Amino acid sequence: MRMSKLQIAGLMLAGAVSLASEAKAERYQVSVGGGASYLPSQSVDSLTDATSYARFDLEAGMKLLHVPILGHTEVGLNWDSGAVSGTSFGRIESDLSLNTVMALARVRRPVYRWISGFAELGLGLQWGHLTLHDSDSNSARSIEDWDKAAASSVGAGLDIQLSDSNGPFNVALRTKLSYRAMTPLEFRATPMSEGSDELLLSSTSADLGSVNTSGMAFAIGLVGKF
Repeated sequence: MRMSKLQIAGLMLAGAVSLASEAKAERYQVSVGGGASYLPSQSVDSLTDATSYARFDLEAGMKLLHVPILGHTEVGLNWDSGAVSGTSFGRIESDLSLNTVMALARVRRPVYRWISGFAELGLGLQWGHLTLHDSDSNSARSIEDWDKAAASSVGAGLDIQLSDSNGPFNVALRTKLSYRAMTPLEFRATPMSEGSDELLLSSTSADLGSVNTSGMAFAIGLVGKF
């Protein structure tokens, strides 16, 4: 069956309009929420009895291309922050704060009219700040140290639409389960100098050991898409 030039032009115009509307619909997204990260590693036991810590999550991203079979592709940048504390040996108080930044690549497919599922991979860095304090000594100084570790994650989740998907701004509830793999954070104790006339030698530092924060993580939050 032959098609007239008018029919061909009409199909091309319809395709262009469809691509344009797809490019504009929910192109960008911002999410805010919280979650929990689990700490199964024995390296954490010397700092705290806690098996998990709460996190605050913030993410910004955008939709890229639609890939046949796979679905829509997205990229994003995620930051999360949390802390864990405890007491060891009956007197040593410890505080470990963790901040993680990851670049995410995500593939999304619709599951139902108002539900979509996704799978994602992430790569980034984690920064850890450890503080140790002897609660039984008024004169002892707190020991502090920073370190960074490579971070990666693999996860899957659901977005549940909460508003009209035809509007210019849409809101969804996002739940996600992931596994986060981190290289160990290495901490050292370095004595503080009392005055400017004292020379601090690297040989005076002591190894505090390593902390591995790898484990399962759960997150839930609200996503604004526009």
